[in-house]
Amino acid sequence: AAEPPVDENWVDRILSGIAMDARAGRRIPFESPDPHVDLAITEGAVRGLTRSAENAVPGLLVGRCRLDGDVTQAGAPIRIEIDASALHGQSIPKVAAELRAEVDRGLRAHTELNVIAIDIAIKDVREVSSWAGESR
Repeated sequence: AAEPPVDENWVDRILSGIAMDARAGRRIPFESPDPHVDLAITEGAVRGLTRSAENAVPGLLVGRCRLDGDVTQAGAPIRIEIDASALHGQSIPKVAAELRAEVDRGLRAHTELNVIAIDIAIKDVREVSSWAGESR
């Protein structure tokens, strides 16, 4: 009776975040030595890349991902903001650091973004039984 009520809408929030990530969003250019070549990646692809970093961090579920800054200008400073949920009993600073490192590695390997910060907010702590289908 002393525990706060369970938020039944957490899955809906995650699914709406995934739907937002599926949209292409802004076009992020790559620099090219050939002025006739126009290379780019979409903001949605970068959010998908960011979201996929959760696979390297057992028990973590990435929710909303945002790119803050002018991604349409090559070299502009960009801040990545990530909301995530963790399993009860995990060290939140440890899983946040692991996610930050994995996101940084992925973005450096696949984009030319000038990422100045990767901010991670652990919004929810879940019990193992509430992690539907989680086997990690």
